[in-house]
Amino acid sequence: MNGGSLWGRVATAWAPTVAATVSLLLAIGYLVKDQEYPLVVNGQRGAGLYPFLIGIFWAAGSVACLREAWRDRARGVASIVPELDWPDRAGWARTAVALAAAAAYVSLIGTLGDLVMDFIVMAGVMLAMGVRRPLQLVVVAAVVAIVAHVVFVTALNVPMPRGVLGIG
Repeated sequence: MNGGSLWGRVATAWAPTVAATVSLLLAIGYLVKDQEYPLVVNGQRGAGLYPFLIGIFWAAGSVACLREAWRDRARGVASIVPELDWPDRAGWARTAVALAAAAAYVSLIGTLGDLVMDFIVMAGVMLAMGVRRPLQLVVVAAVVAIVAHVVFVTALNVPMPRGVLGIG
């Protein structure tokens, strides 16, 4: 797209750097929040071990992407990101729903539990992305919630909140 808008050209030029920086800041915040949970309890894996490992790899990947973006800019290498067009109104709405779903998940998982919040967030994001068949929405959200619960709670022994309903 030659001759795109100024904002599109600026966004294209800086997209890798901005994305890597935002990712690194999120990883740092994630690691800070993870400090609330012990890595080891009585010689057993604590609730903070897996999130800590995820945060370390996330931060390392972000640093590698940031270094690569800086290196490309210093060498004058054109961005591999195609010229960006800003999302339309529906695109911004979908983005807002995804961010709100993430915030709701973090805020309410302690109260409602992981199974309930996994289901609610998955169903909400699917609705925002255009899924309109109720049976598909319910089945996919339920399967994702159950699989995530089995993987983390059962297979990996990660203690997840059960919530006031005691489900999970």
